[in-house]
Amino acid sequence: MTTIVERNSFGEADRAAAPAAMRIVVADDDASQRHYQSALLRRMGYEPLVAENGGRALELLQGSDAAMMICDVDMPEMDGMTLARRVRALALGRYVYVLMITGHHSREDRLAGMEAGADDFMSKPVDASILALRVKAAERIIRYEAELQASRRGLQIAYETIRADIEAAAKAQRQLMPRERAHISSCRFSSRFLPSSEVSGDVFGYFPLGGDALGFYAADVCGHGVRAALSAVALAHLVTPEYFANNVFANDPQDPVSICTARLVAALDQRFLEASDDDSYFTFFGGILLEASDRMHFCQAGYPSPLLIRADGRTEWLGEGGMPVGMLPGASFDCQEVTFRPRDRLFVYSDGVVEAESPSGEPFGLDRLAAFVAKAPVSRSDALLDGLAARLRQWTASDLFEDDVSMILMEREGY
Repeated sequence: MTTIVERNSFGEADRAAAPAAMRIVVADDDASQRHYQSALLRRMGYEPLVAENGGRALELLQGSDAAMMICDVDMPEMDGMTLARRVRALALGRYVYVLMITGHHSREDRLAGMEAGADDFMSKPVDASILALRVKAAERIIRYEAELQASRRGLQIAYETIRADIEAAAKAQRQLMPRERAHISSCRFSSRFLPSSEVSGDVFGYFPLGGDALGFYAADVCGHGVRAALSAVALAHLVTPEYFANNVFANDPQDPVSICTARLVAALDQRFLEASDDDSYFTFFGGILLEASDRMHFCQAGYPSPLLIRADGRTEWLGEGGMPVGMLPGASFDCQEVTFRPRDRLFVYSDGVVEAESPSGEPFGLDRLAAFVAKAPVSRSDALLDGLAARLRQWTASDLFEDDVSMILMEREGY
């Protein structure tokens, strides 16, 4: 009488004999078949984990690192088809290769097995050489899948690290932006900053310059993402009130002849042309208001033309375009002047506003922008900016914009 010895667990003896052996669950209600297949697998250098039924097979898969299962299709209580489906439903964190042993040879039976989750089939009776070939082929697939899993885990860790860095950079960038509401002398400033992603190439600022002068600027770095954001952060660190004043005022801050915003833009142009080793550039609009004389000096360098709304409701676009900063050596910039009286308003915006496209590809455009701003309540600057942001989301049919959106409303208080 032959005694059949089954191994239902993987103990210390097995670990010592083949510590690196791939474990394979063998599920069959026939004890002789379990013994035969297990003996073949041990001879090939694998560690079989035997299961007399489907339930035990599931337990072994969940309690081990087995990446393959050989199971009989015809088993009581839980047949091979049901077992395969249950295996596919497990959250093991690894792929389990399922080889079905079947006495059914019809095309329909094979299709049903594949739908249940089988990877391969063998016909009864089990041939040792065929089993060896099938298992070796399965091992190559399993090891390849394990390598892919490891690569995916590495990529996920890298992605999470990059994501955390981007979120930290976005937080730092927002901290560089001025407050959404600021009162500087006789002017009220309101702003909105809506980046298209976590970080943005848009930057702006407004600040007192001493005496009756106050300055403001807005810039849009070419491109998107981290590269544009780094340039925007560098620009924000550079354009301090001191830097602004030192380049705008040549001599006496109260002397209109000595004031030139184009000199500021030219200094930025030279600085960024010298520092940049790529094709990055940015558009810029900078202005200075002398409150005592109601004169506003400004320079436009490729930035969209701001909309000036007079106290009586008349509107006009400021500037004629100009060359972007840091694009070409030897570029020239012009300083212009306009009156900015009490109860006048100036709306400065990035091109993400007018270039926002509808689902059909139509841009929002200057006409719609002018009509919206002209109808906005004079005394409710927040309503204008929030209302325009809502209008843009409605126009694009999306909560996310393709390009960064920056908006500044500068309002001169009445006497």
